[in-house]
Amino acid sequence: MASGTLRLVLALLVHAVLGVSITHAQSDREEQHILVSMRMIGHQILLYSGDSSSRILPIEKVNDRYRIQFESAFEFDPQELSSMIDRLVKETKIANSYIVEVERCNTEQVVYSYEIGDSMTPDLMPCASRSQPKACYVLFITLLSKYNPLTAIYHPVAEKSDLSKNKEALPLTTTTESARVESKEADSSPKKPMSYSMIALPIGSIFAFVGLFVYFRKRNPHRPNGNDPDTFTIGNSRFDRKNMTLSFGKETIELSSKESDLLFLLHSNENKTLEREYILKIVWGDEGDYIGRTLDVFISKLRKKLEADSRVKIINIRGIGYKLIVN
Repeated sequence: MASGTLRLVLALLVHAVLGVSITHAQSDREEQHILVSMRMIGHQILLYSGDSSSRILPIEKVNDRYRIQFESAFEFDPQELSSMIDRLVKETKIANSYIVEVERCNTEQVVYSYEIGDSMTPDLMPCASRSQPKACYVLFITLLSKYNPLTAIYHPVAEKSDLSKNKEALPLTTTTESARVESKEADSSPKKPMSYSMIALPIGSIFAFVGLFVYFRKRNPHRPNGNDPDTFTIGNSRFDRKNMTLSFGKETIELSSKESDLLFLLHSNENKTLEREYILKIVWGDEGDYIGRTLDVFISKLRKKLEADSRVKIINIRGIGYKLIVN
């Protein structure tokens, strides 16, 4: 009996130790992912301000707030800033709700702040119309709840006139703390284990995939033949996705597989801006066989094949991505 009890105790102890080790390893991976995501946010902020050469200083975690510091001063539009941060938070899947605070470097005065929640109520962004002048700013982001794939599905970037349609933003009255505890780029606070995480993750991924599929199906592109779901009208041209051809008048041009995928993505988001990172992720995915200018090369090829149709243009949105315009 004693021997059986001892074996049971040892088995439970080993199970507990393995559980704690797995939880810590998972927490470390999550923290590294969050730090990389914060650097992406800082990089995009500089790109939006027209700065592609300045550095993002090391990300620090201060009292559960992630601090993003910049090498150079910049100016920002609150509405564009909030829309860009919201898109990246959802794209990187680091949180469902969070707080954003922008402080002046020298005075530590909060010049802009808001909170994003789980529900979606538009037009609650504080001071969304007042642009902030060029100055030294520090960005603080506090993650309030972890990402839940069952309730948070990524949508392509919205037009500027539609920025308030996809989020809830509540004004804050946060004041700057007088003292802060500095830490390295690692989360030292304990995290609760995620129950059934190995099951929840694939199920969440399936729901996210289904949500994206339904979203693109609801786009309902114009089709010349209602019985052919793979043929679309783009301006005066006819795009056959299945056979990878583009027809204008009596001329038919063959498309490569990537050209076809890229044209379908642009057409599905007609007259809307798509960011470079999003296009690369959807068209090339995790293939890893593309370089920085791959997208530009394929855009040039599509422009040449569409040049006969004066109603269709693919324009470059500087520092952001591309937009397919159909007149």
